[in-house]
Amino acid sequence: MKPARHISVSWILLWAIALGGLGCAHTAPPKTGHYGADQLQRIDSLTQALRALGPGVSEKEARGVARSAVTHATTLGRRYAVVRPPQLHNLLVKIGWKKRGLCYHWAEDLLSHLEELQLRHLQLQRVVAHRGSDLREHHSVMVTTRRKPFEEGIVLDGWRGSGELYWSPVGEDRYPWTPLDARASFEDDTDAR
Repeated sequence: MKPARHISVSWILLWAIALGGLGCAHTAPPKTGHYGADQLQRIDSLTQALRALGPGVSEKEARGVARSAVTHATTLGRRYAVVRPPQLHNLLVKIGWKKRGLCYHWAEDLLSHLEELQLRHLQLQRVVAHRGSDLREHHSVMVTTRRKPFEEGIVLDGWRGSGELYWSPVGEDRYPWTPLDARASFEDDTDAR
């Protein structure tokens, strides 16, 4: 009888990285300011969804948020040098091979960027799902109008698409979002996705 082979964790990790990279090969998105057809379509679609949040939301304000969110998610993907899928990137951050790219990094950096727009009718808010769960906690940014309830907002998430902005109405998203206290830090839970 042959002795059982011992496979090291580092060997498995190297194979996971190699196979993950092969399965997720893609062309780099266009640099900020040089929009591809897909980015323009995403900006237009998000603009319309943001305008539909309320009659006071102007085309200019909605388009500014949409353009900034879509392009900044792409910028963050480059800055973090993301590896797909996002769960693999999380692993690389947790073992120290990457510095940033957990979901709360994406949410924190996207929110900070969007707050520079000084919005009049749209409001930005931190959101969290599955708070306190080591494996499921997820952070993102939500946009709504100042007079609409949280449940009628739109979630903006750069983490899920590894730099390609995902957005969805709060009620239609798979995550059970709740507002995150403005005093709380995204870093309160370092195990967040």
